[in-house]
Amino acid sequence: MIMGLNNCRISHVLRSNPFVFKDLIVDFWKNASVNNKGEGGVGNIESVIKGINIVISEQIIRDVLEFGDALKLPTKYPSSKVKEVLEKMCYEGTYPPTIKKQRPPYWRFLAHYFIICISGRKSGFDEISQTATSAIVALSMNWDYNFSKFVFEEMNRNHQGKKKDQFLMYPRFLQMILNEKYSQIERSSNTLEMKALGPSTFGLMKQSRKTTKITFQGARELV
Repeated sequence: MIMGLNNCRISHVLRSNPFVFKDLIVDFWKNASVNNKGEGGVGNIESVIKGINIVISEQIIRDVLEFGDALKLPTKYPSSKVKEVLEKMCYEGTYPPTIKKQRPPYWRFLAHYFIICISGRKSGFDEISQTATSAIVALSMNWDYNFSKFVFEEMNRNHQGKKKDQFLMYPRFLQMILNEKYSQIERSSNTLEMKALGPSTFGLMKQSRKTTKITFQGARELV
């Protein structure tokens, strides 16, 4: 699995670990607005940080995060096609959505990694949305998928969400974009220590917690 992640289409963002400047990320979300008539007719997110206008679009995400996708690629596959793959993965739950704990450990690791690093996590760490499930299946099967649009739409939804939650969304990705496209913005010493893949995070994969109601039973042999 680790070797696969190191060579997959999202490997660049998985390995990138920039210094994240908290005040820049806070200012971005505080001043953010959505321009639905933006680049390519698909909209963009606009903001102001320290007097500098910031624009984030699907194409900018594609350029900086290096997903290697394209504008017209899908972000969701038919349920029947996704279910076929979930069956091969020995997923024991229903779909949609999928529940991380009902995947075998090997595929649970991939789902957990994706939720932590790529997904907006609006439904918590265990429930995986239909779109995110399509992304995970596409990643595992090497299907075409528009990860750039997925991230952009997650950012867009975050802007429309509760203000108190916005800072937590994509600080690492935003910092990568600011570093490449807006390097002239003055940085402070107020950095954020990123612990997304620390021991406490991977502890969320354990099925022995008292709050765990659904677990993987291993009723079928992995194929």
